[in-house]
Amino acid sequence: MQLAIRWEGLLASREHVTLESMSETTARVRFTYDHYCQLPEGDRRELIDGEFYVTPAPTEKHQRICGNLYFELRLFLEKCPAGRAYTAPFDVILDKYSTVQPDLTFISTRRLGVLKSEGLRGAPDIAIEVLSPSTRSRDEELKRALYFKHGTRELWLVDPQEELVSVYSRQKEGLELWRTFCRGDELASPFLPELRISVDAIFR
Repeated sequence: MQLAIRWEGLLASREHVTLESMSETTARVRFTYDHYCQLPEGDRRELIDGEFYVTPAPTEKHQRICGNLYFELRLFLEKCPAGRAYTAPFDVILDKYSTVQPDLTFISTRRLGVLKSEGLRGAPDIAIEVLSPSTRSRDEELKRALYFKHGTRELWLVDPQEELVSVYSRQKEGLELWRTFCRGDELASPFLPELRISVDAIFR
C-alpha cells in the first residue's frame, strides 16, 4: 500500500528515527534531501515535492522485468556506448525537495558529469518505471510531471499485467505518449534511435 508520510520537526539521528515513527497527521512539512539522507537504510522510499512516499518490496515479476530490461540495455550499450544505465536503488536527486528512484535510469554520454558518488544530480535522460498497483498512479501522474519539470527526455512505463511498454517523449506541454509496444513488437526510442529491444525479451 502506498503511504505518504508527513513529518513535523527535524530528524534526530539515523539510530533513533524510523519511517514508522513519523506522524501521518501533523501539519504539512516540506522535507529536504538532507532529511532523506538521515533516514536509516532498509525502507523503499522517495521524496517528492517535500513529501515522503514508501512502498512495499517489489514482486518477483517486477524484478524479473527490471532485470530483463537492464540486460537488454547493457547489450545495446556494449555495441553502442551511448551512455550508462543503472538499476534501483539509485538516487536521482532532482532538487532540494525531490529525490526519486526509477526502476532503471539512463544517462547519455554527454551528461555523465551529473553522476556523483551519491547518485544522479539532475534529471535522467530516460527514466523507466515498472508499474505496480501500489505505485501506478504515482508513476503515471506525479512522477511523470516531475520528470518533465526537470528535463527528462523520455519516460518508459512498463505494464507487467498487460505486458505493454508505453514510451513517453518530451514535447512542449509535457512527456506525451509517443507509442505503446506489445508482444511481437520491437521497442524503439526517439532519444536512442539505434535502440531496438524485443518486447518478448522484456516479459520472458
